Amino acid sequence: MIDAVLAGVVGGLVAKVVGAGSELSLLIGAVVTSVVVALLVHADRRIIARGRRRLEPRFARSAEAGRMHEQQEPPYSPRADVPQSVRAQILATEHWSLLAARDVTYRAVFSRAAIFLTVVSATVVALALVARATEFGDGFTAFALLVLPVALFVGVATYIRLIEARIDDFWLLSGMNRLRHAYLEIAPGLEPYFVTGHHDDEQGLYETYGPGTGSRFYRLIGETSTLVAVINAALAGVVVGLVANAAGTGSELSLFIGAVVTTVLVVSLVNTSRRLIERGRRSLEPSFARQVETARRQG
Repeated sequence: MIDAVLAGVVGGLVAKVVGAGSELSLLIGAVVTSVVVALLVHADRRIIARGRRRLEPRFARSAEAGRMHEQQEPPYSPRADVPQSVRAQILATEHWSLLAARDVTYRAVFSRAAIFLTVVSATVVALALVARATEFGDGFTAFALLVLPVALFVGVATYIRLIEARIDDFWLLSGMNRLRHAYLEIAPGLEPYFVTGHHDDEQGLYETYGPGTGSRFYRLIGETSTLVAVINAALAGVVVGLVANAAGTGSELSLFIGAVVTTVLVVSLVNTSRRLIERGRRSLEPSFARQVETARRQG
């Protein structure tokens, strides 16, 4: 998206130098931006799909492969005689893999949020400089309507990625809780020394996050996705207010429209974030929930 905007700006400036008017140059820049966005997104999808198809699966899930495996497997398998130390080593290796994946997820979240805040800060500084040069004239409105949608697009993409990262974190945390459950099956006496959860149900996940980290309102307010959602709503409100002002409405009505749009989007985005995260968490089917384990022990 940023590359497309840069290409659109270059195209508009070239058209302006050639002799086109301001309106035509702005239109040319917008068209170039739209075309480059479509081309880059399409190229990205094709290149990724082509690279994925080059991978030759050796252990694909197929009915035929499953039948062949069952036919070739001997009647006695030594896997039941794996020592406890080897099992613990395998579980620890998987645990470290999940920790590394979680670290990558958090790094991606922080970098995306930092990029978005940097873009917003640069946009505000650029708008301040243009406002001083144009005295909030038509040039300021045109420039604001050019750069603010770019910042809003980056914010929307960041918002979506943050929600996906939170759902991925639930998935990774569920896997680590299952591994802790396996540790305690090997050494049940170590349970008093575990401060994190060893069940993969909802309560077990929040036990791993820490005390007081359940699905509460103040925790939702403190989420990074909520912060990004509020900034996105403010950017959208400013864009709508500028469009309304350019359409001929008064300054007071434009400000009111922008405030209404911002408020509605804040409530909508926060509620959407909560619903998507809860839906992603509920999609995880617990294998070692407390109720199931209690029923097994009683049985």
